Amino acid sequence: MGVKNVKIIDGGQQAWQKAGLPLQKTIDKVKKQTDFGSNTIAHPEALIKTPAEMVNAEKTNPNLKLVSTRSWKEYVGNISGYSYIKETGEPKGGNLWPD
Repeated sequence: MGVKNVKIIDGGQQAWQKAGLPLQKTIDKVKKQTDFGSNTIAHPEALIKTPAEMVNAEKTNPNLKLVSTRSWKEYVGNISGYSYIKETGEPKGGNLWPD
């Protein structure tokens, strides 16, 4: 919510390898980030928690895309993906692969 340069690999590591791209064999030491430049969310309009908030966001932004980051089994409704969520499936209008 304001963090820049975020990447999501569509298809994960398997798609990366299938494309013939290299993999790193070593593990980089990660430096814990404690300062994100602000104590407030840069884009609070992107924080949607409830179905009602989604409906409102769709009304105010016709270009809004609901994009799934779930596994295929979660997307098609075979599993929820979370031990504490019994329901399965994807929210109406969710896109696994955005345009």
